[in-house]
Amino acid sequence: MHLDTLRPVFETSGPYLTVHAEVGRTDEHGLDQLDARWTTIRHELEHREVDAAVIEEIGVRLRENTHVDGEARRTIVATADGVVFDQVQPGHVLWPESVDIDDLPDVSGWLRQVDRVFPFVLVQVDRTGGDLALYRAMTQAPVHETTVAGETFQIRKVPVGGWAHMKYQHRAEGIWAQNAAEVAEALTSILNHQRPQAVLVGGDVRAVQELLTSLGTMSVPVVKLQSGARAAGTSEEALWSEIQTVIAQFEATAEQEIADQLAEGVGRNNGVAVGAKQVLEALVKGQVDTLVVDLDQVRDATIRPADFPGLELPEPAAGAAEVPADRVLVAAAVRSDAEIALLPAELIPDREVAAILRWDD
Repeated sequence: MHLDTLRPVFETSGPYLTVHAEVGRTDEHGLDQLDARWTTIRHELEHREVDAAVIEEIGVRLRENTHVDGEARRTIVATADGVVFDQVQPGHVLWPESVDIDDLPDVSGWLRQVDRVFPFVLVQVDRTGGDLALYRAMTQAPVHETTVAGETFQIRKVPVGGWAHMKYQHRAEGIWAQNAAEVAEALTSILNHQRPQAVLVGGDVRAVQELLTSLGTMSVPVVKLQSGARAAGTSEEALWSEIQTVIAQFEATAEQEIADQLAEGVGRNNGVAVGAKQVLEALVKGQVDTLVVDLDQVRDATIRPADFPGLELPEPAAGAAEVPADRVLVAAAVRSDAEIALLPAELIPDREVAAILRWDD
């Protein structure tokens, strides 16, 4: 996962105010609930003597319409000079609402949510065309949808017999191929303008095959689904259960590839750092290509920045006695242009934190 989005945060000085707030409007009472939530947050900010101008700016942002259906979590990071980070994440999130003021921002929950994002295109086809939807994550509504309505005249093969039989058969097959080509064109356009990690295709077996033939070689993996027919009455539950399984397989494969790379490096004693001390020393030198960490495992630990002279941290964290380990690791990774991979502890050699290095001493 690239951390470019967080760079502006750590190019400023703290202390940092971090607000995680639910801003979704799931029913007719959503606006009232948001007003009540903001009142609670405002009172807490006033109690902590946050500057009035910063409170006002946060209030405007939290109460504005996100134009997101259903649940949505807004993460705002501010300094004394104003807001330096503001993002809305649609869908259900796994970390609680909170207000935090500290030497470094609390963005671990936001990172865990971003790590769950797996952009994919769902294509459901039959012999008359197809429905295409681009998803950023399973928990979110599609960000783009389009329908291709192909030609339907003589779409079916008919047992007419006689001299016209082959004519009708070829005509139907030609229409199928033409409709599939139009779906392929629409899909190619989405792929050219977006960055999905996979294409999932379901529907009529012959239409799926025609589509894959029209697509040719793809730059992303294509998975054929058993579910996903366009006909009315088909099971949405079965479709999304299969999609969940497919995406889980992609995620497990990606995690295992990183775990295997770490294990190989440990076996060769080359190219990796294992444990907080080694990783922090590598961050000081700018060696870390990818920080591999279970944020839940390190959340309760602390780090003394003075033990690692030269560690890239903004003030006042750089001069603090102790700082939460998850915040230090993320900040130092961002400041050194490293990426981050969130893995469960059992896949990390030290069961807490490791790093894949750009070079080895």
